[in-house]
Amino acid sequence: MLTLVTTVHVTAALFIICIVLLQGGSSGGLGAGFGGGSGGSQSMFGASGPVSLLGKLTYVFALIFMVTSIGLTVMQGTNYDIGLKERLQKASEGQPVPSPTATEEDKP
Repeated sequence: MLTLVTTVHVTAALFIICIVLLQGGSSGGLGAGFGGGSGGSQSMFGASGPVSLLGKLTYVFALIFMVTSIGLTVMQGTNYDIGLKERLQKASEGQPVPSPTATEEDKP
């Protein structure tokens, strides 16, 4: 399940990158390169223009990205493999907490 959600998350992120690059800005965006001049990006996506189509796709993939981000956070938090809970308990009891980057070779 974690692999599936991670795959959807990464795919949504890549689609967001592509969609944002295709959207026309002040210089017409990447879509203008396919059609030539300033009207090229509008003829590429039909009479309604790229704003409505690409804008809706941006919202959809942004929503998917946010939902999968929350889902991955919840799944990772219920896994308890991160060790944060134990480290916080030791710190609250007054026991010394080892640094997560300290190894046997680093100690004097």
